Amino acid sequence: KTRVSFVPAIEPPRTELFLAGTEMPRIIVTDPTDARPRLSGPADGSVIALDPDIPPARQRVAIRARTGLPGVIIQLDNSTLPVSSGDGITTALWAPTPGSHIITLTDGRHVFDRVRISVR
Repeated sequence: KTRVSFVPAIEPPRTELFLAGTEMPRIIVTDPTDARPRLSGPADGSVIALDPDIPPARQRVAIRARTGLPGVIIQLDNSTLPVSSGDGITTALWAPTPGSHIITLTDGRHVFDRVRISVR
């Protein structure tokens, strides 16, 4: 048994049970904008099917990322996509092309997240 407190105090302190060696006497809740940048969509391994009845110019995929840091960019197959940002969310609209693609979230020095998708 371990006494647990929260920072900030979103809940009152309480006693919790932990497996030996996993005790956490303080749980620190972080602001989501301070979290590590991550791609939120599409998911890794997604398969996107193009619809032959819809004009290609009308078929777009929204690539979204939780960023929270300035200077974060979205790349598709090593090419930087134009993005719009607001409230810690960065979005790029992409006209999908058939094949396998890699989406990367980076600041040019660090890769924060990477997903692979397929388009048929």
